[in-house]
Amino acid sequence: MQLPAKPATSGKAGTSSPLGCRNAAETWRRCAFWAGHRQRSKGVHSSFTARRSSGNLARLHWISVPPPTRGRSPREENLRPVFERTILTYDGLQAAPDDGLRRELLGGDLYVSPTPSPAHQTIVGEIYVTLHAYAKERGGRAFVSPIDVVFSQTDAVQPDIIYLSPDRLSIVGPKYIGGAPSLVVEVLSPSSSDIDPALKLRTYARYGVPEYWIVDPAARIVFAHATPSGEGYLLAEKSGDGSIAAITLPELRFLFP
Repeated sequence: MQLPAKPATSGKAGTSSPLGCRNAAETWRRCAFWAGHRQRSKGVHSSFTARRSSGNLARLHWISVPPPTRGRSPREENLRPVFERTILTYDGLQAAPDDGLRRELLGGDLYVSPTPSPAHQTIVGEIYVTLHAYAKERGGRAFVSPIDVVFSQTDAVQPDIIYLSPDRLSIVGPKYIGGAPSLVVEVLSPSSSDIDPALKLRTYARYGVPEYWIVDPAARIVFAHATPSGEGYLLAEKSGDGSIAAITLPELRFLFP
């Protein structure tokens, strides 16, 4: 099968396209390799769908043009690939298979995490026991993953543990938590070490989660963030002796086993 005509190279060296390519020529090569192609009659239009390693989807559309010849019009010379980002939604995510993987949406991008390790789940269990006991004393509720926290159609996550104070119990729905919990706890793992301290922190701050803990089980350190402002937190504390006291929840303390 004959490939569409290769688009001319465009853009400055070092720039990156949505597919991680440096220019249009490299984009063409990668998409042709990754996804194959379908060429319509007379080569009028073709499209690719390529999956990136992070789980995001990108679709490349271009108009196929004949090989360079003398007398080509300026319009033909200026044809370039046009990228169209695919936005995923929480409703659309319900069609995903029930295979035990964690699927989360951050800004409409899909992030898929593998099943956690026993060591990871041990720490998650210890923190949940602490929060569950605290919830029984204070009249709140604690939940452990997997449970969906849906901020919007394009931002839906599955935190490791969450706590809801009594004044936030109304956001508990029949299928998911529909809003910001009082406390979100994420335990770092190899698959989440780049997401939890960055993308998720910004998301939780943007939607007004009052307090966010990032737990590093290997180093036995807890980073507590509080007072959301924009896409960050104004306050941050780091555990120094294997324990951490909550910033916004009175008398809540977690001690590493």
